Amino acid sequence: MAQHLPEPFSRHSLAFRLGLIIVALELAIFLAIGLVYVDIYESHADEELSKRLHAVSDLLSRGVVAYDTVNDEQLLARLVGRGFEEAMIVGFTGVVYHATDQGKLGQHIRDIEHIQAEWFGLAREGGFVREVEENGRQKLISAYPVRNAADGAAFVFAYISVDKHAATEQSREFLRALLLASAVGVAVTSLAIILCFRRLVFSHLQVAAGVMQRITSGELSSRMPDKMMERPDELGFMARSLNEMTASMDRSVTELEKEIHNRSRAEAALSRAKDELEERVRQRTEDLDNTNRKLMREIEERTAAEAALRESHERLQGILDHSPSAISLVDAHGRFIMANRQFLRLFAPDTKHVQGKARNAMLGPENAEAMRVLEDKALAERAPVGDEESIVLDGEVRTYMTTAFPLLDDAGHPFAACAIRTDVSERKWLEAESMRAGQLAALGELAAGVAHEINNPLNGIVNYAEIIREENDVETVHELSAKIILEGERVSRIVSKLLAFARSRSDTFEPVNVREVVDDALQLLENRIRRDNVTVEVDVDESLPRIKARAQEIRQVLLNLMTNALYAVARQEEREERLMRIEAETVQRNEGAFVDIRVIDNGPGIPPAIMDRILSPFFSTKPSNEGTGLGLSISHAIMKEHSGRLVIESEEHAFTRATASIPIYDNTCFP
Repeated sequence: MAQHLPEPFSRHSLAFRLGLIIVALELAIFLAIGLVYVDIYESHADEELSKRLHAVSDLLSRGVVAYDTVNDEQLLARLVGRGFEEAMIVGFTGVVYHATDQGKLGQHIRDIEHIQAEWFGLAREGGFVREVEENGRQKLISAYPVRNAADGAAFVFAYISVDKHAATEQSREFLRALLLASAVGVAVTSLAIILCFRRLVFSHLQVAAGVMQRITSGELSSRMPDKMMERPDELGFMARSLNEMTASMDRSVTELEKEIHNRSRAEAALSRAKDELEERVRQRTEDLDNTNRKLMREIEERTAAEAALRESHERLQGILDHSPSAISLVDAHGRFIMANRQFLRLFAPDTKHVQGKARNAMLGPENAEAMRVLEDKALAERAPVGDEESIVLDGEVRTYMTTAFPLLDDAGHPFAACAIRTDVSERKWLEAESMRAGQLAALGELAAGVAHEINNPLNGIVNYAEIIREENDVETVHELSAKIILEGERVSRIVSKLLAFARSRSDTFEPVNVREVVDDALQLLENRIRRDNVTVEVDVDESLPRIKARAQEIRQVLLNLMTNALYAVARQEEREERLMRIEAETVQRNEGAFVDIRVIDNGPGIPPAIMDRILSPFFSTKPSNEGTGLGLSISHAIMKEHSGRLVIESEEHAFTRATASIPIYDNTCFP
């Protein structure tokens, strides 16, 4: 689209716009100076007016000017100056004695609309000059007490008011004159500046614009005048640069015309190739459309799957956060991937984000080491593992039942371990109390038998002692003394076994001789076995490997199983033989090597209907005064703590077989 060169000093020209800017700037400068001057003048005038009003009021107050002078309006106007409105002499009672406005004589100040009574109250304290507003006009008023020349006592008040607008009329007249002078000055200086610019700049720019317009219309041979090119200033540089640019453009156009001719030939070949390409593109587009439709279906399926996965993840996180167990996930380097709300509440209450944090940094070295063992074991074995952990919380050692299992990638390599920790401290305490209760119950059942067992050798000792006292034969005395020692040792063994059974529970697992614990339990039940006429068969080899156990707890398990067996065979009146058999052997299982201790009786057996309840706490087939129902449940708990198991097998009216399976100590035989 062709562009037209603006006419000189038209509204679109640079000269016109620059002139407007110069005029506006000069107007702003002159106006700012005038406003500042007027402001200073008005401020000075206000100050002078206040001083003059104060001076006149002071003359009246001191009696230099007679107070009846207020009746002479012209005299006061000359004293006060421009803007004087009125003056009054007011008595202490508020009555106007003298006034420039004769109509106010004798009136009370309360009846004069623009007069406020409190002004004269302030005047009693020495007088004042202040600015007030009345009907939208600014006024200066003064109120001073007039004092008696004889004793200096105040007896009336002098009141004077001045209209500020009338007083400052002179400054406004000056402002109007200043604005007029500013306008004339702006016009003259702007004209002079514009004429200088026109001669020095705009005329040359107009010539350059004409040349550029001709170049734009296609006259590439147009050049700037030599006179302009000889100038040493910016305009000369612009002229030379424009001529060089025009010459370069002329050469480029010639080369471009040749290029256009060559390109036309190339375009023809390109058109043929284009037709071939369009056909190939059409075919490819059809293929892409089919592929896109398949891709869109896959994207929709993927989006739905991601939404389902996100919902599943949120649901899983909600489940984890509401779990009473502490759940955590750590990578192979011991850095946390996630943890549920219970884990953070227990072990890291000040932590909000766990991802990427190391165990030591978040849990402290002691608890970090306690948690590391099972998690590293699960990663190393690539299988779930479980055990108890002791973790310190607020200075208290808590016991957690922990299950750790590895997470495997597609190649089957473990990349993280998940641990689920449940606080079993209260349960452990209850189990210990329950075991103690079971132990005390068993002690109660043993008490009568042990008392009878001890009573027999004590009777023998007493009888032997009576014989010794009456016997004079030395050889007989020695023989009876030996019998007394034997019976005493027998009492000692019975008491020591009873004390061993009643001893407090130990937390240490030690190598235990199987035959010894079996014999200990049998010795505690010896009297009952004799009383109930039970045949006991023992098939426990001394060479069996030692078990990893707490000896006192294994005695309690065997004592519970043997007590149940004796009770069962004692109820079997019609059988000719009451039999209890104890046997033991080593067994190899997937978990390792075990010793199975079996207690078998030929009692009435256990009905199938109650087989699934016999290990439950407080369940018993005995009368309420003979059993607590804790024996088998405590024995079952003890076996679990020993990483073993308790299995009860029975056939009604035939037999019952109780098997306690206990791990061998370090899988090594100890003869």
